Amino acid sequence: MVKIDTGDTKNSMFITLEGIDGSGKSTQLKNITDFLEERIPSQYLVTREPGGWDGGKLLKKVLLETQDLHVVTECLLFLADRNEHVQRVIAPALKQGLCVVCERYMDSTQAYQVGKNCVSEDFMRCFSAFFSFPLPDLTLFYSISPEDALKRISQRSSLDTIEARGIHFLEKVANQYEVLCRDNPLRMIQIDASASSEMVWENTKKILEERLHL
Repeated sequence: MVKIDTGDTKNSMFITLEGIDGSGKSTQLKNITDFLEERIPSQYLVTREPGGWDGGKLLKKVLLETQDLHVVTECLLFLADRNEHVQRVIAPALKQGLCVVCERYMDSTQAYQVGKNCVSEDFMRCFSAFFSFPLPDLTLFYSISPEDALKRISQRSSLDTIEARGIHFLEKVANQYEVLCRDNPLRMIQIDASASSEMVWENTKKILEERLHL
Protein backbone atom coordinates (compact mmCIF):
# COMPACT_ATOMS: atom_id res chain seq x y z
CA MET A 1 0.00 0.00 0.00
CA VAL A 2 1.67 3.19 -1.16
CA LYS A 3 0.78 6.85 -0.96
CA ILE A 4 3.47 9.02 -2.54
CA ASP A 5 3.81 12.77 -2.94
CA THR A 6 6.93 14.27 -4.49
CA GLY A 7 6.66 17.27 -2.18
CA ASP A 8 8.46 17.64 1.13
CA THR A 9 6.81 16.61 4.40
CA LYS A 10 7.55 17.41 8.01
CA ASN A 11 6.46 13.92 9.04
CA SER A 12 9.34 11.91 7.59
CA MET A 13 9.96 8.90 9.84
CA PHE A 14 10.71 5.20 9.48
CA ILE A 15 8.44 3.15 11.74
CA THR A 16 8.40 -0.63 12.06
CA LEU A 17 5.93 -3.02 13.69
CA GLU A 18 7.29 -6.09 15.46
CA GLY A 19 6.03 -8.97 17.57
CA ILE A 20 5.63 -12.72 17.57
CA ASP A 21 2.97 -14.35 15.40
CA GLY A 22 -0.47 -13.75 16.87
CA SER A 23 0.41 -10.39 18.44
CA GLY A 24 -2.03 -8.45 16.23
CA LYS A 25 0.43 -6.48 14.05
CA SER A 26 -1.64 -6.79 10.89
CA THR A 27 -4.74 -5.41 12.61
CA GLN A 28 -2.80 -2.44 13.93
CA LEU A 29 -1.18 -1.86 10.54
CA LYS A 30 -4.64 -1.38 9.05
CA ASN A 31 -5.52 1.07 11.82
CA ILE A 32 -2.27 2.95 11.25
CA THR A 33 -2.96 3.13 7.52
CA ASP A 34 -6.40 4.66 8.12
CA PHE A 35 -4.89 7.06 10.66
CA LEU A 36 -2.16 8.26 8.28
CA GLU A 37 -4.61 8.62 5.42
CA GLU A 38 -6.69 10.92 7.60
CA ARG A 39 -3.83 12.93 9.12
CA ILE A 40 -1.14 13.08 6.39
CA PRO A 41 -2.70 11.91 3.11
CA SER A 42 -0.22 11.41 0.24
CA GLN A 43 2.72 11.69 2.63
CA TYR A 44 3.18 8.10 3.74
CA LEU A 45 4.01 4.60 2.61
CA VAL A 46 2.78 1.41 4.28
CA THR A 47 4.49 -1.87 3.45
CA ARG A 48 5.43 -5.24 4.97
CA GLU A 49 7.95 -8.05 4.89
CA PRO A 50 8.55 -10.51 3.41
CA GLY A 51 7.54 -9.75 -0.17
CA GLY A 52 6.81 -6.03 0.01
CA TRP A 53 8.27 -5.23 -3.43
CA ASP A 54 7.44 -6.05 -7.04
CA GLY A 55 8.62 -9.62 -7.49
CA GLY A 56 8.69 -10.29 -3.75
CA LYS A 57 5.68 -12.60 -3.80
CA LEU A 58 7.83 -15.44 -5.15
CA LEU A 59 10.38 -15.15 -2.35
CA LYS A 60 7.58 -14.88 0.20
CA LYS A 61 6.02 -18.07 -1.13
CA VAL A 62 9.34 -19.91 -0.87
CA LEU A 63 9.96 -18.65 2.68
CA LEU A 64 6.51 -19.35 4.08
CA GLU A 65 5.54 -22.50 2.22
CA THR A 66 8.74 -24.51 1.76
CA GLN A 67 9.30 -27.24 4.32
CA ASP A 68 12.70 -27.84 5.92
CA LEU A 69 14.70 -25.02 4.34
CA HIS A 70 18.29 -25.09 5.54
CA VAL A 71 18.66 -22.55 8.35
CA VAL A 72 21.30 -20.50 6.53
CA THR A 73 19.30 -20.57 3.29
CA GLU A 74 16.22 -19.29 5.12
CA CYS A 75 18.15 -16.43 6.71
CA LEU A 76 19.84 -15.42 3.45
CA LEU A 77 16.51 -15.44 1.60
CA PHE A 78 15.01 -13.10 4.21
CA LEU A 79 18.02 -10.79 3.85
CA ALA A 80 17.81 -10.90 0.05
CA ASP A 81 14.12 -10.05 0.20
CA ARG A 82 14.89 -7.15 2.54
CA ASN A 83 17.63 -5.81 0.30
CA GLU A 84 15.29 -5.59 -2.69
CA HIS A 85 12.56 -4.15 -0.48
CA VAL A 86 14.87 -1.44 0.83
CA GLN A 87 16.39 -0.60 -2.53
CA ARG A 88 13.13 -0.53 -4.48
CA VAL A 89 10.58 0.69 -1.92
CA ILE A 90 11.78 1.87 1.48
CA ALA A 91 14.88 3.91 0.61
CA PRO A 92 13.23 5.84 -2.26
CA ALA A 93 10.26 6.69 -0.04
CA LEU A 94 12.49 7.89 2.80
CA LYS A 95 14.47 9.97 0.32
CA GLN A 96 11.22 11.66 -0.70
CA GLY A 97 10.58 12.54 2.94
CA LEU A 98 7.64 10.21 3.46
CA CYS A 99 6.56 8.55 6.66
CA VAL A 100 7.31 4.85 6.06
CA VAL A 101 5.60 2.15 8.12
CA CYS A 102 6.71 -1.46 7.70
CA GLU A 103 5.22 -4.57 9.30
CA ARG A 104 8.26 -6.70 10.22
CA TYR A 105 11.81 -5.66 9.43
CA MET A 106 15.32 -6.28 10.74
CA ASP A 107 14.25 -7.14 14.30
CA SER A 108 12.14 -10.00 12.96
CA THR A 109 15.17 -11.60 11.35
CA GLN A 110 17.16 -11.17 14.54
CA ALA A 111 14.37 -12.60 16.71
CA TYR A 112 13.31 -15.48 14.47
CA GLN A 113 16.59 -16.66 12.97
CA VAL A 114 18.86 -16.04 15.96
CA GLY A 115 16.13 -16.69 18.52
CA LYS A 116 15.58 -20.23 17.35
CA ASN A 117 19.34 -20.82 17.16
CA CYS A 118 19.39 -21.00 13.36
CA VAL A 119 22.33 -18.66 12.92
CA SER A 120 24.80 -16.99 15.25
CA GLU A 121 24.91 -13.40 16.44
CA ASP A 122 28.22 -12.98 14.59
CA PHE A 123 26.61 -14.18 11.35
CA MET A 124 23.82 -11.62 11.65
CA ARG A 125 26.17 -8.77 12.56
CA CYS A 126 28.38 -9.55 9.58
CA PHE A 127 25.58 -9.56 7.02
CA SER A 128 23.71 -6.64 8.57
CA ALA A 129 26.89 -4.55 8.34
CA PHE A 130 27.35 -5.59 4.72
CA PHE A 131 23.84 -4.55 3.66
CA SER A 132 23.70 -1.34 5.77
CA PHE A 133 19.92 -1.35 5.99
CA PRO A 134 18.38 1.90 7.27
CA LEU A 135 17.64 1.79 10.98
CA PRO A 136 14.04 2.51 12.04
CA ASP A 137 13.41 5.73 13.94
CA LEU A 138 10.69 4.00 15.95
CA THR A 139 9.76 0.35 16.46
CA LEU A 140 6.38 -0.56 17.94
CA PHE A 141 6.78 -3.93 19.64
CA TYR A 142 3.47 -5.65 20.32
CA SER A 143 4.14 -7.78 23.37
CA ILE A 144 2.07 -10.88 24.14
CA SER A 145 2.74 -14.17 25.90
CA PRO A 146 3.51 -17.12 23.63
CA GLU A 147 0.55 -18.98 25.19
CA ASP A 148 -1.94 -16.22 24.28
CA ALA A 149 -0.40 -15.83 20.84
CA LEU A 150 -0.71 -19.55 20.17
CA LYS A 151 -4.41 -19.44 21.08
CA ARG A 152 -4.93 -16.77 18.44
CA ILE A 153 -2.85 -18.58 15.83
CA SER A 154 -4.72 -21.85 16.38
CA GLN A 155 -7.96 -20.14 15.29
CA ARG A 156 -6.60 -19.40 11.81
CA SER A 157 -7.84 -21.51 8.93
CA SER A 158 -4.30 -22.29 7.75
CA LEU A 159 -0.77 -21.74 9.02
CA ASP A 160 2.44 -21.03 7.17
CA THR A 161 5.57 -23.05 7.94
CA ILE A 162 6.79 -20.49 10.50
CA GLU A 163 3.46 -20.13 12.32
CA ALA A 164 3.21 -23.92 12.60
CA ARG A 165 6.42 -24.33 14.61
CA GLY A 166 4.66 -24.35 17.98
CA ILE A 167 4.95 -22.98 21.49
CA HIS A 168 8.63 -23.72 22.14
CA PHE A 169 9.60 -21.85 19.00
CA LEU A 170 7.42 -18.88 19.98
CA GLU A 171 9.03 -18.84 23.43
CA LYS A 172 12.52 -18.60 21.91
CA VAL A 173 11.45 -15.81 19.57
CA ALA A 174 9.70 -13.91 22.38
CA ASN A 175 12.83 -14.14 24.53
CA GLN A 176 14.95 -12.75 21.72
CA TYR A 177 12.53 -9.84 21.25
CA GLU A 178 12.87 -9.06 24.96
CA VAL A 179 16.64 -8.89 24.51
CA LEU A 180 16.20 -6.53 21.56
CA CYS A 181 13.89 -4.27 23.56
CA ARG A 182 16.34 -4.18 26.45
CA ASP A 183 19.23 -3.32 24.12
CA ASN A 184 17.28 -0.66 22.17
CA PRO A 185 15.16 1.18 24.77
CA LEU A 186 15.00 4.46 22.86
CA ARG A 187 13.93 2.94 19.55
CA MET A 188 11.67 0.06 20.64
CA ILE A 189 8.46 0.82 22.54
CA GLN A 190 6.51 -2.09 24.03
CA ILE A 191 2.74 -2.13 23.70
CA ASP A 192 0.65 -4.66 25.61
CA ALA A 193 -0.95 -6.70 22.82
CA SER A 194 -2.93 -8.90 25.20
CA ALA A 195 -5.43 -6.08 25.72
CA SER A 196 -8.45 -5.55 23.48
CA SER A 197 -7.76 -4.51 19.91
CA GLU A 198 -9.38 -1.13 20.66
CA MET A 199 -7.12 -0.51 23.64
CA VAL A 200 -4.03 -1.58 21.70
CA TRP A 201 -4.95 0.88 18.99
CA GLU A 202 -5.51 3.73 21.47
CA ASN A 203 -2.02 3.14 22.89
CA THR A 204 -0.56 2.94 19.39
CA LYS A 205 -2.31 6.14 18.29
CA LYS A 206 -1.00 8.09 21.29
CA ILE A 207 2.56 7.14 20.41
CA LEU A 208 2.10 8.07 16.74
CA GLU A 209 0.53 11.41 17.60
CA GLU A 210 3.42 12.21 19.90
CA ARG A 211 6.22 11.10 17.62
CA LEU A 212 4.74 12.50 14.40
CA HIS A 213 3.50 15.69 16.11
CA LEU A 214 -0.01 15.17 14.77
